[in-house]
Amino acid sequence: MLELRLKRSACSKLGRGIGLILQGTWFVQMGFSFYTNLMVHGCSLHEKSRGNYTIKCKGHLEYHRRRAIAMLQFIYHLALLMVLVIEMLSVMGKRNGVGVP
Repeated sequence: MLELRLKRSACSKLGRGIGLILQGTWFVQMGFSFYTNLMVHGCSLHEKSRGNYTIKCKGHLEYHRRRAIAMLQFIYHLALLMVLVIEMLSVMGKRNGVGVP
């Protein structure tokens, strides 16, 4: 929505780029977690049909543990991405002479 209002704004383009990077790396991370042995204990991946997978857990406690671990993975993933973006922007600003004199 912001990019529709401000077509030449660098902030909206940067936000869209960061969002696309987050989405792509999150898909890779979740795929790695689902298709390796890094699944939560008590949960497993089941194939319903060709290309249609679901995660099933043994009980209620495992279900909530799976959801909590997925949320923590996302939060850590987002925090790491934000740290890397802020570092990259500070390096670029330093090279271009932007900052505190």
